[in-house]
Amino acid sequence: MDFLSGILLAAVVLFTLGFFIKEAVGDRLVAMFTDRPERRSKGVNDHLVGAIGTVVEHAGDENAPLKVRVGIERWNAKTATDADVPLQVGTEVEVTAASALELTVIPRAKAPPS
Repeated sequence: MDFLSGILLAAVVLFTLGFFIKEAVGDRLVAMFTDRPERRSKGVNDHLVGAIGTVVEHAGDENAPLKVRVGIERWNAKTATDADVPLQVGTEVEVTAASALELTVIPRAKAPPS
């Protein structure tokens, strides 16, 4: 019985050690040896990045807050610093970043007619 207890204790210690090593460096090792990118922690609204929305309210001033509808939700938004085109109501926009309460958007490039 004493021999089995020693094996069980060694197994628990090795499992715990392996778990902590995997948590500490696992994603970096996977990224080094495969072509999968390293995972990064995601923010609450990161799933909205890349989404397409429509400007539903804008006061016209460059610094005035925007209201953008993405899906069925209405969000406060601001334009990206490199977007120098004023956004009018009805303009389609693409979300480039998302914080907890505000989206950063750029005007969506129109596809050429086919």
